[in-house]
Amino acid sequence: MKKNLTIEQKKKYVIDDYNAIVQEYTEEFFDDKSDEKYIDQFLQSLEGKNVLDAGCGNGRDCKYINQKGFKVKGIDLSKEMLVIAKKWFLRLTLK
Repeated sequence: MKKNLTIEQKKKYVIDDYNAIVQEYTEEFFDDKSDEKYIDQFLQSLEGKNVLDAGCGNGRDCKYINQKGFKVKGIDLSKEMLVIAKKWFLRLTLK
């Protein structure tokens, strides 16, 4: 990434990168379960059953959290990541 970029330019740079690698990222990491123990610890600390996954990417963690009985809303800046997430999980709220 170039130096002296504005925050908006940096944001666009990152979004463009994720949009460009969405298929490879999904193939590589969608079945990765290494974060599930941390997610379980987080879920145990919640009082309610609603979760916002900010930066949900392709929806991998949304799927896991939903399977644990929580209502999940996922948001992400990468439109292409959300396209993948919506294909996998039509019942989840993703924006």
